[in-house]
Amino acid sequence: MPSSLRCLFDPKSIAVVGASPDPSKLGYDTYLNLQASKRNGAYRGRLYAVNPRHKEVLGDTCHPDLSSVPDELDLAVIVVPSQHVPDVMNDVVRKGVPAAIIVSGGFSEVGNRDLEAEVIRIASDGGVRVLGPNTLGLLDPHNGVDTFFLPEWKRTTDGVEAISSPKPKPGHLTLLSQSGGVGAALIDYIVGSGAGLRAFVGLGNQADVSMDEVVSYYAEDDRTRAILMYVEGVRDGRKLMEACSVASKRKPIVALKAGRTESGMRAAFTHTASMVGQVEVYSMAFRQGGVIEASTIEELFDAGKALSMLQPPEGDRALIITNGGGAGVIAADACEQMGLKVPPLDARAVETLKRLALTGRIPSTVSPNNPLDLTGSASSLTFKVASEALIGAAGFDVCLFLTLHHAPAVYDDVVDAVSWFRNTCGKPTVACDVGEAEWARIMRSKYEAYGIPAYPTPDRAARALHFLSKYGQYRSRPETWRDTQSQRDRLPWLAEFSSRERDRALYEPYASELLKQYGLPLLPCEVVGDADSAVRVADEIGYPVAMKVVATTVSHKTDVGGVSLGLRDSIEVRRRFGAMMAMVDRLGLRDSFRGILVQKMAEPGFELLIGSYRDPFFGPIVTLGAGGTYTELLRDYTLRVAPVTPSDADQMMKELRISRVLEGYRGMPGYDLECLRNVIVQLSSVMIENPSVAQLEINPFLLHRSGGAVIDAKVLLR
Repeated sequence: MPSSLRCLFDPKSIAVVGASPDPSKLGYDTYLNLQASKRNGAYRGRLYAVNPRHKEVLGDTCHPDLSSVPDELDLAVIVVPSQHVPDVMNDVVRKGVPAAIIVSGGFSEVGNRDLEAEVIRIASDGGVRVLGPNTLGLLDPHNGVDTFFLPEWKRTTDGVEAISSPKPKPGHLTLLSQSGGVGAALIDYIVGSGAGLRAFVGLGNQADVSMDEVVSYYAEDDRTRAILMYVEGVRDGRKLMEACSVASKRKPIVALKAGRTESGMRAAFTHTASMVGQVEVYSMAFRQGGVIEASTIEELFDAGKALSMLQPPEGDRALIITNGGGAGVIAADACEQMGLKVPPLDARAVETLKRLALTGRIPSTVSPNNPLDLTGSASSLTFKVASEALIGAAGFDVCLFLTLHHAPAVYDDVVDAVSWFRNTCGKPTVACDVGEAEWARIMRSKYEAYGIPAYPTPDRAARALHFLSKYGQYRSRPETWRDTQSQRDRLPWLAEFSSRERDRALYEPYASELLKQYGLPLLPCEVVGDADSAVRVADEIGYPVAMKVVATTVSHKTDVGGVSLGLRDSIEVRRRFGAMMAMVDRLGLRDSFRGILVQKMAEPGFELLIGSYRDPFFGPIVTLGAGGTYTELLRDYTLRVAPVTPSDADQMMKELRISRVLEGYRGMPGYDLECLRNVIVQLSSVMIENPSVAQLEINPFLLHRSGGAVIDAKVLLR
């Protein structure tokens, strides 16, 4: 890992520039927290106060500037008004400090981008890595670094002093946040849940050090078992995807994305770009990068707890054991709703449980099902006996124990039985004891002391199993997502066309030429300018034919009467040519008119939409969905961030609601999915290899039982 990042996250010497003895200043609590950490032995490095206005800060000598600090420094924590930060950064460079945290706000977050750019330019020229600006900075319970400006204790208006910003104990969850306020709240949640923290990193404006770098850093950290991210937005989504894709093979990553509602769809040239919302792009980018997405703070920590304590399972089959039938039903429903399977017990397990019931070792009312309800008369011993019977049971990958303490004969020693089961069978196991009473908290605390994540409701426990399964599925994939995007067109004539033409639309025959270069299946066609030429082309390619107006300002030709299908002879071709030209004049399309496309009619097939556009944060996005005139109405589509692999394309086909029809439904033969896979992958290649292409849509693509054909394509250049 880069030494500058080591100095940032594990500094052996720190100077707080702007340290203050005035409790109303941010520099007061920033220095106080670091000083307290040093005095209690958590931070073992050297600490210096820097402020020209003071000789002493909180009993420590205060230096007038960085140059007067007697030792070399790893990290400068800057807590001064934004207008003074450039001068301080120059001092940082002169002192040779490799890293800085700019706590101060007042930069790009309030529109002051020029000031931020100036500070980063100074830092970059001087080889200084910067976290922030506008950040809480770093909190690391393991090495004692605490740059927070939040007071640990506050007094209420009626004089009661209470902890406001609790300090977490050392743990294994690393938390990255783009919001200081949310970050502080998340730490509060961690402390309240009893979990520990590996480190918190407030990313602030990410003017220099970015989330992808921090993810890569902590993926190599031995103390980190899971990385949690609070994400509001990204500047370079592809870099974050690539970093997460590599990191998540080593450490699980869970993300909570803020801003999930859409105020409106993007106005765009194609169906493809207007259908897809930004939230959907983020969700798929996370998925391709191996990131587990949470929708609430609760889910974020439920997932983080399970993933930091357990190894991912090999499959998605859940075994549920409970002493409360209702709780078991809730857990089973939740598992299946989230895609987990709850299969029946195997024959050997069923016979063993029946024998135990007959001999009175488990209640006689127990029915050997999954969920296995041991009934409210079960004791801690009942759980142990039933667990022993299920040790060798086949057909499950994860296990959920619902040990409700309310039953008269269930005590905390049931945890020992569950722990024995987990250690013996080796399967990831989670537990649930419902409630918030003292006994429930005692039970869950004991489970977690044994390394078994425990939850207060069955659905949350089931969701934890779901997150484990999802991570296991990603870990089993052989490939990681890589950004292979080209900076220069593979087909140079695309850029030449764009610079030559006033309109950015790549009209026929150029659109077909682009697709032909990538081996996409095309129908014979030609663009003509008069009726005689139209008849000649139709005679050559054979009837029936279709005719389509080629005009750069018309996106939906059908809507304006610009498409004629099934023309069977030269008379029909001449008549329709004349009618189309009249329509062009009537609608005032002469300036954008490029001719009329005469195209061989395709055999009947299944209509699909295959398209791509460039997202401002994640680059080329490839979509697949139901095509034709009902595309927007049906909204049956899926997407991937390019490049799209053949396995990605296969998964995209399965995600559509129409997938069963494509595969063959009710005795009907299926369609040529290999052909469709190749088209998806090649369209992805067009976008990856040709940055001049802004949007590309094939709608419809007719998929046949054998092969397929591009019927209509739109291409927009940048």
